[in-house]
Amino acid sequence: MGIENKEYYNIHSNTKKVYNYIINDVFDKDKSVDGYKIIRPNPSNTGYSSFANETYAFFLTHYFKAIDVFKENKELLQLNMNTNVINIIDIGANIGTVTFACLDHLIEIYKEVNITINIIFVEVDNNRVRILDKAIKKYKQVSNLNIKHSIIEQKYEDSIKDISKLIELADTIILISN
Repeated sequence: MGIENKEYYNIHSNTKKVYNYIINDVFDKDKSVDGYKIIRPNPSNTGYSSFANETYAFFLTHYFKAIDVFKENKELLQLNMNTNVINIIDIGANIGTVTFACLDHLIEIYKEVNITINIIFVEVDNNRVRILDKAIKKYKQVSNLNIKHSIIEQKYEDSIKDISKLIELADTIILISN
């Protein structure tokens, strides 16, 4: 059994600004989550404080796992740019970590293309939805991308009709997280 040597990645500046904003300006300033950086996270725990701890501990790990998937499977993001619109449907979105990795990677691929990105997040947990909304608004601000977003706060099985109303006629990337 050997050690696989992977290329080292840096977090894209847009996502780094979002992560720093969520940690420093949202969680650090919320007295109800005091001490969340010290606790060893247990992803099965629920509640806002546990969620803050989970975000602090695992955001970057999930981000880089997603970057690995996109880099190793380049065909996933080969899109038909005839419409200049891309749909991203993120099911089990949490705070949008995989979407941010996808957007960062799309920026690298389609640097010169003027596109509208239509993002539909599906996330049932209201704590995650609250932070997801702040995170995507910050990403829109720092990236200057033309992003439209919707958040559907229900189970995927119950959201299919709502998704179909929001999706545009264009290439669609579907991201599914647990």
